[in-house]
Amino acid sequence: MNLKIISFFFFLFFLSLPAYPYTHSTSLIKWQEYSDQAFLTAKKENKPVFMLITAIWCHWCNVYEEKSLEDKDAAEYINQNYIPIFVDYDKRKDISRQYPASGLPITIILSPAGERLITAPGYIPKERLLENLKKTARSLGDRETEKRGDGETERRRDGETKKRGNGETEKRSIEKVTHLSSKELKKITSGFKEIVLSSYDKTYGGFGSSQKIPYADVLESLLYLYEEEKDKKWLDMVTNSLDHMAGLRQKGDDKRPEPEYLIDLYKNRDRKDWVDKVIELQKKYKLSGLYDRIDGGFFRYSAERDWARPHFEKLLSDNADIIRLYLHAYRISKNEKYKKIAEDSLNYALTTFYNEQDGRFYNSQRSDIVYYYLSEKDRKAVGSPDVDRAAFAVSQSKMIITLLHAADTPPLIPPLLRGDTRGLKDIALSCLRFIYKNMVTENGVLSYYDPAKKEKGLTGQLEDNLWAILAFKEAYLHTKNKGYLDTAETLAQFVVINLYDKKQGGFYEWRIGEAKGQGSGVKGQGLGEKAYLLNGLAAYTMLELYKLTNKEEYLKTAKETIGAFLPDKNKPSSPYFQRSAGYLIKGLSK
Repeated sequence: MNLKIISFFFFLFFLSLPAYPYTHSTSLIKWQEYSDQAFLTAKKENKPVFMLITAIWCHWCNVYEEKSLEDKDAAEYINQNYIPIFVDYDKRKDISRQYPASGLPITIILSPAGERLITAPGYIPKERLLENLKKTARSLGDRETEKRGDGETERRRDGETKKRGNGETEKRSIEKVTHLSSKELKKITSGFKEIVLSSYDKTYGGFGSSQKIPYADVLESLLYLYEEEKDKKWLDMVTNSLDHMAGLRQKGDDKRPEPEYLIDLYKNRDRKDWVDKVIELQKKYKLSGLYDRIDGGFFRYSAERDWARPHFEKLLSDNADIIRLYLHAYRISKNEKYKKIAEDSLNYALTTFYNEQDGRFYNSQRSDIVYYYLSEKDRKAVGSPDVDRAAFAVSQSKMIITLLHAADTPPLIPPLLRGDTRGLKDIALSCLRFIYKNMVTENGVLSYYDPAKKEKGLTGQLEDNLWAILAFKEAYLHTKNKGYLDTAETLAQFVVINLYDKKQGGFYEWRIGEAKGQGSGVKGQGLGEKAYLLNGLAAYTMLELYKLTNKEEYLKTAKETIGAFLPDKNKPSSPYFQRSAGYLIKGLSK
């Protein structure tokens, strides 16, 4: 697989999942929030920064925190020799995006001046952690002055970092591209097809030859291609992938250890060899597919090419995308298995994530590796993993869109709703009302909101606003209530005014700062980067609004966004750039 293909399917997916949340406010480590003050303290005291990026749903984050960071010796050493900074991956996406790595948790060591020295993804055993921390501290102690502006990093915490050679933040052209030829647009669509065909796994479906990630948006684009071109190869690629993803084509039953062994491992997490036993469990007994055939719903990704050894976190966002994909495949193929999987997974989402009282959805279910090896009977005996009860704009918006699509797929009725007066459309619209009432602000939509903790944060994030726009747009299509379209346009105006680059074209991914009401934001952080995949989604969103309103400003913004990335030869087309280009090609041919 060449670099062009790898760049397309590179995904910041994260190592498995947790059983318990990490309450950093009661930790042995004296964590500080990511802020100017924390970095000023590091500089004043001449101490390096120990930064942890972790997610509440991540299993190995939990193991790292429990087995390494909460060890008395490790905590004391960090407190005495470092300035510890805690970052919640989900709640501070603006920060997480500045420090990419190949998995969670992410340990980052920065110099007192803010220069990034070490980035280490994954679980680090206590002994190795302490050894490396001491080496780093000694090394920094020998320095007389801090190097600055080394061409690699330029004070990433200031939000002024310019990545070199990756096509994300470099200036792409001197003048903004305002005209797109049919030839240029066809290069985008043909480039997308080329990459998909080159990276497709004919044996097991999906893309690539190692770990398997669903890439639901890519597979759904293939369904659209099949509907447009009637070329059966696109449909065959999707059905092969969906069958393997759900474990329908794998031969033989999944082997599991004796229940007594699993129950013992589940209950005795404090044993010294627990981590080794869990790793051994996953190596010896390989479960197949991402689909949870007992509880329903989908896990995040699989560690092997044949979709074996799934990593067991369940995120609302992923489930919304995958359920919508199976619904689309069912409407085309009439395969009853796809319908059943969609129904059961919707039932899982409604029973696990939906809060009927608030009219909203929770965000994620933590993993417990041992739990998912238990039989249905034994799972009921121990109880399911905890759920993160915060509401996130992206995941809720995606589920709203999926529910509205499901409402148009009769006779799709999840078991939970049989005999109930509620409908899928009603649930979707109740969630949309929750977002409008609690999460739409004058600075765009909030990234997250937790009513129970009375905690909310982050406005001005491109991804959050784009998905909220698409959710309100979808509600308008299903109800013809113009109020939904008006809200979509209001959010679109915020995005264009605050995040669009009027000189070069394209959208920045975030704008935060104290002036925007970010209680824990870094003062004066300003604009983020122009993320390639998010700009594809932005172009698509602008075109969706243009279709409904016929307002030229949306069409112009979409074209300029596509044009801003045309000179970037190292980036293949995203599925949303592909859909956008396909739409424009049709328009040019009329």
